[in-house]
Amino acid sequence: MTDPKIVKATVTINYTADDGTSSSVTFKEYPADAGRNPPCQPLIDGLEELARLTTVFKFENKALIAFHEARKQVFIWRSKRETASTI
Repeated sequence: MTDPKIVKATVTINYTADDGTSSSVTFKEYPADAGRNPPCQPLIDGLEELARLTTVFKFENKALIAFHEARKQVFIWRSKRETASTI
């Protein structure tokens, strides 16, 4: 069984820090970008921004654990799908 394919993605990240700084950023494919970037690019850009923020705010180790745990769950899901499709 093949994995689903991303057709469109949008990622929004908002935060406020205790020093009063805040930011809101949205990553999405704009019509002018259509065809030049893969549809997964907003997810990659969002992941990069989250990597920056988790490092700036000093919880990158927790973020890495969560990232790798999420990937592990996908590998398990994918394995179960492949096993089910061969039965």
